[in-house]
Amino acid sequence: MILPSANFQVDFVSKVQNWHGHFGFALDLVFQSKPNVLVELGVHFGDSYFCFCQAVKELNLDCKCFGIDNWKGDEHSGFYNIEVYESVLSNNEQYSSFSKILKKDFRHALKSFEDSSIDLLHIDGCHTYECISRDFMEWFPKVRENGYILLHDTNIIRENFGVAKFWNQIENNYPSYNFPHSCGLGIIQKITNKNIDFFEGIFDNNTTYVNSYYQVVSEKISLAYKLKKALGYEFPNP
Repeated sequence: MILPSANFQVDFVSKVQNWHGHFGFALDLVFQSKPNVLVELGVHFGDSYFCFCQAVKELNLDCKCFGIDNWKGDEHSGFYNIEVYESVLSNNEQYSSFSKILKKDFRHALKSFEDSSIDLLHIDGCHTYECISRDFMEWFPKVRENGYILLHDTNIIRENFGVAKFWNQIENNYPSYNFPHSCGLGIIQKITNKNIDFFEGIFDNNTTYVNSYYQVVSEKISLAYKLKKALGYEFPNP
Protein backbone atom coordinates (compact mmCIF):
# COMPACT_ATOMS: atom_id res chain seq x y z
CA MET A 1 0.00 0.00 0.00
CA ILE A 2 1.38 3.40 -1.02
CA LEU A 3 0.39 6.08 1.46
CA PRO A 4 -0.52 9.59 0.22
CA SER A 5 2.45 10.98 2.17
CA ALA A 6 4.90 9.18 -0.13
CA ASN A 7 4.20 11.69 -2.92
CA PHE A 8 3.14 14.71 -0.87
CA GLN A 9 4.53 18.18 -1.65
CA VAL A 10 3.73 20.73 1.03
CA ASP A 11 2.78 24.28 -0.02
CA PHE A 12 3.77 26.16 3.12
CA VAL A 13 6.84 25.96 5.36
CA SER A 14 7.91 28.63 7.85
CA LYS A 15 11.23 29.17 9.60
CA VAL A 16 9.94 27.39 12.72
CA GLN A 17 10.93 23.78 12.09
CA ASN A 18 9.57 22.07 15.24
CA TRP A 19 6.57 20.51 13.47
CA HIS A 20 8.06 19.83 10.05
CA GLY A 21 8.77 16.18 10.85
CA HIS A 22 5.04 15.46 11.02
CA PHE A 23 3.93 16.75 7.60
CA GLY A 24 3.61 13.25 6.17
CA PHE A 25 1.65 11.86 9.09
CA ALA A 26 -0.72 14.85 9.04
CA LEU A 27 -1.69 14.06 5.45
CA ASP A 28 -2.13 10.34 6.12
CA LEU A 29 -4.17 10.96 9.25
CA VAL A 30 -6.57 13.24 7.37
CA PHE A 31 -6.74 10.66 4.57
CA GLN A 32 -7.44 7.86 7.03
CA SER A 33 -9.89 9.62 9.38
CA LYS A 34 -11.66 11.87 6.83
CA PRO A 35 -12.73 14.45 9.43
CA ASN A 36 -15.78 16.66 9.06
CA VAL A 37 -14.51 19.19 11.62
CA LEU A 38 -10.82 19.85 12.29
CA VAL A 39 -9.63 22.28 14.98
CA GLU A 40 -6.13 23.46 15.82
CA LEU A 41 -5.31 25.25 19.07
CA GLY A 42 -2.09 27.20 18.62
CA VAL A 43 -1.48 28.09 14.97
CA HIS A 44 1.53 30.46 15.18
CA PHE A 45 2.86 30.78 11.60
CA GLY A 46 0.65 27.94 10.40
CA ASP A 47 2.96 25.05 9.45
CA SER A 48 0.77 22.32 10.91
CA TYR A 49 -2.55 24.06 10.27
CA PHE A 50 -1.94 24.76 6.60
CA CYS A 51 -0.63 21.24 6.12
CA PHE A 52 -3.98 19.96 7.43
CA CYS A 53 -5.83 22.42 5.18
CA GLN A 54 -3.82 21.39 2.13
CA ALA A 55 -4.61 17.75 2.89
CA VAL A 56 -8.33 18.52 3.13
CA LYS A 57 -8.22 20.40 -0.18
CA GLU A 58 -6.16 17.84 -2.09
CA LEU A 59 -8.28 14.96 -0.81
CA ASN A 60 -11.44 16.91 -1.69
CA LEU A 61 -13.01 16.30 1.72
CA ASP A 62 -16.17 17.90 3.09
CA CYS A 63 -14.42 19.27 6.17
CA LYS A 64 -14.55 22.55 8.07
CA CYS A 65 -11.21 23.67 9.54
CA PHE A 66 -10.69 26.15 12.37
CA GLY A 67 -7.34 27.65 13.37
CA ILE A 68 -7.47 29.23 16.83
CA ASP A 69 -4.81 31.42 18.44
CA ASN A 70 -4.55 34.78 20.17
CA TRP A 71 -1.38 35.51 18.14
CA LYS A 72 0.33 37.12 21.09
CA GLY A 73 2.90 34.38 21.74
CA ASP A 74 4.12 33.00 25.05
CA GLU A 75 7.27 32.24 27.00
CA HIS A 76 8.11 29.21 24.85
CA SER A 77 7.35 30.41 21.32
CA GLY A 78 8.32 33.99 22.11
CA PHE A 79 6.11 37.04 21.75
CA TYR A 80 5.38 38.53 18.34
CA ASN A 81 3.55 41.35 16.59
CA ILE A 82 0.45 41.56 14.44
CA GLU A 83 2.38 40.73 11.27
CA VAL A 84 2.34 37.01 12.13
CA TYR A 85 -1.44 37.02 12.38
CA GLU A 86 -1.75 38.99 9.14
CA SER A 87 0.49 36.50 7.31
CA VAL A 88 -1.74 33.64 8.51
CA LEU A 89 -4.85 35.44 7.26
CA SER A 90 -3.18 36.00 3.91
CA ASN A 91 -2.15 32.37 3.50
CA ASN A 92 -5.59 31.19 4.56
CA GLU A 93 -7.25 32.92 1.61
CA GLN A 94 -6.63 29.89 -0.62
CA TYR A 95 -8.57 27.73 1.87
CA SER A 96 -11.25 30.27 2.82
CA SER A 97 -14.09 28.14 1.42
CA PHE A 98 -13.66 25.71 4.34
CA SER A 99 -11.12 27.25 6.73
CA LYS A 100 -11.79 29.91 9.35
CA ILE A 101 -9.19 31.72 11.46
CA LEU A 102 -10.35 32.62 14.99
CA LYS A 103 -8.25 35.19 16.85
CA LYS A 104 -9.32 34.19 20.36
CA ASP A 105 -8.04 32.68 23.55
CA PHE A 106 -8.78 28.96 23.60
CA ARG A 107 -11.26 29.25 26.48
CA HIS A 108 -13.23 31.99 24.72
CA ALA A 109 -13.46 29.84 21.58
CA LEU A 110 -15.05 26.90 23.41
CA LYS A 111 -18.58 28.24 23.03
CA SER A 112 -18.20 28.16 19.25
CA PHE A 113 -18.26 24.35 19.25
CA GLU A 114 -20.86 21.87 20.40
CA ASP A 115 -19.90 18.85 22.47
CA SER A 116 -18.88 15.83 20.37
CA SER A 117 -18.59 17.99 17.25
CA ILE A 118 -14.84 17.80 16.50
CA ASP A 119 -13.31 14.87 14.62
CA LEU A 120 -9.66 15.92 14.82
CA LEU A 121 -8.22 18.25 17.47
CA HIS A 122 -4.58 19.38 17.47
CA ILE A 123 -3.35 21.07 20.68
CA ASP A 124 -0.13 23.08 20.36
CA GLY A 125 -0.59 26.18 22.49
CA CYS A 126 1.15 27.16 25.71
CA HIS A 127 3.24 24.20 26.88
CA THR A 128 3.28 24.52 30.65
CA TYR A 129 1.74 21.62 32.54
CA GLU A 130 -1.06 23.82 33.84
CA CYS A 131 -1.95 25.09 30.36
CA ILE A 132 -1.81 21.79 28.48
CA SER A 133 -3.83 19.96 31.13
CA ARG A 134 -6.45 22.72 31.17
CA ASP A 135 -6.68 22.87 27.36
CA PHE A 136 -7.04 19.10 27.13
CA MET A 137 -9.69 18.82 29.84
CA GLU A 138 -11.75 21.75 28.56
CA TRP A 139 -11.69 20.67 24.91
CA PHE A 140 -11.99 16.91 25.44
CA PRO A 141 -15.83 17.00 25.57
CA LYS A 142 -15.85 18.78 22.19
CA VAL A 143 -14.27 15.76 20.48
CA ARG A 144 -16.61 13.06 19.23
CA GLU A 145 -16.36 9.40 20.16
CA ASN A 146 -13.64 7.78 18.01
CA GLY A 147 -12.17 11.21 17.26
CA TYR A 148 -8.45 11.98 17.44
CA ILE A 149 -6.54 14.37 19.70
CA LEU A 150 -2.96 15.35 18.90
CA LEU A 151 -0.53 16.93 21.39
CA HIS A 152 2.74 18.40 20.18
CA ASP A 153 6.03 18.61 22.16
CA THR A 154 5.49 15.36 24.06
CA ASN A 155 9.25 14.68 24.08
CA ILE A 156 10.62 18.00 25.31
CA ILE A 157 12.10 17.72 28.81
CA ARG A 158 13.44 21.15 29.70
CA GLU A 159 12.58 24.48 31.23
CA ASN A 160 8.94 24.39 32.33
CA PHE A 161 7.57 22.41 29.39
CA GLY A 162 4.85 20.20 30.84
CA VAL A 163 3.47 18.32 27.83
CA ALA A 164 5.67 15.26 28.45
CA LYS A 165 4.49 15.01 32.04
CA PHE A 166 0.85 15.35 31.02
CA TRP A 167 1.27 12.86 28.16
CA ASN A 168 2.71 10.28 30.57
CA GLN A 169 -0.41 10.65 32.70
CA ILE A 170 -2.95 10.12 29.91
CA GLU A 171 -1.34 7.92 27.27
CA ASN A 172 -2.43 4.67 28.93
CA ASN A 173 -6.00 5.86 29.42
CA TYR A 174 -6.76 5.75 25.69
CA PRO A 175 -5.48 4.07 22.54
CA SER A 176 -2.34 6.11 21.89
CA TYR A 177 0.82 6.52 19.85
CA ASN A 178 3.78 8.87 20.35
CA PHE A 179 6.23 9.93 17.65
CA PRO A 180 9.66 10.66 19.16
CA HIS A 181 10.96 13.02 16.47
CA SER A 182 10.26 16.73 15.83
CA CYS A 183 9.74 17.44 19.54
CA GLY A 184 7.28 14.55 19.85
CA LEU A 185 3.70 14.21 18.67
CA GLY A 186 1.27 12.20 20.77
CA ILE A 187 -1.97 10.86 19.29
CA ILE A 188 -4.89 9.49 21.26
CA GLN A 189 -8.23 8.20 20.07
CA LYS A 190 -11.29 8.99 22.18
CA ILE A 191 -12.40 5.42 22.71
CA THR A 192 -11.83 2.75 25.34
CA ASN A 193 -10.79 -0.91 25.26
CA LYS A 194 -9.38 -0.73 21.75
CA ASN A 195 -5.91 -0.33 20.27
CA ILE A 196 -5.22 2.35 17.70
CA ASP A 197 -5.44 0.54 14.37
CA PHE A 198 -4.25 3.37 12.11
CA PHE A 199 -1.07 1.50 11.09
CA GLU A 200 -2.61 -1.96 10.96
CA GLY A 201 -1.67 -3.75 7.76
CA ILE A 202 0.78 -1.02 6.73
CA PHE A 203 3.88 -1.52 8.87
CA ASP A 204 2.92 -4.75 10.68
CA ASN A 205 2.63 -2.59 13.82
CA ASN A 206 6.43 -2.17 13.89
CA THR A 207 6.99 1.14 15.67
CA THR A 208 10.55 1.41 14.37
CA TYR A 209 9.28 1.33 10.78
CA VAL A 210 6.46 3.76 11.56
CA ASN A 211 8.74 6.30 13.23
CA SER A 212 11.47 6.02 10.59
CA TYR A 213 9.05 6.29 7.68
CA TYR A 214 7.34 9.45 8.89
CA GLN A 215 10.57 11.11 9.92
CA VAL A 216 12.23 10.47 6.56
CA VAL A 217 9.20 11.26 4.37
CA SER A 218 8.58 14.52 6.23
CA GLU A 219 12.22 15.57 5.89
CA LYS A 220 11.93 14.88 2.15
CA ILE A 221 8.76 16.99 1.95
CA SER A 222 10.38 19.91 3.79
CA LEU A 223 13.61 19.77 1.78
CA ALA A 224 11.71 19.60 -1.52
CA TYR A 225 9.79 22.73 -0.57
CA LYS A 226 12.96 24.63 0.38
CA LEU A 227 14.71 23.59 -2.84
CA LYS A 228 11.81 24.66 -5.05
CA LYS A 229 11.58 27.98 -3.21
CA ALA A 230 15.32 28.57 -3.61
CA LEU A 231 14.96 27.90 -7.35
CA GLY A 232 12.26 30.57 -7.60
CA TYR A 233 9.16 28.40 -7.77
CA GLU A 234 6.06 30.46 -7.00
CA PHE A 235 3.89 28.73 -4.43
CA PRO A 236 0.13 29.45 -4.24
CA ASN A 237 0.55 31.94 -1.37
CA PRO A 238 4.09 31.93 0.05
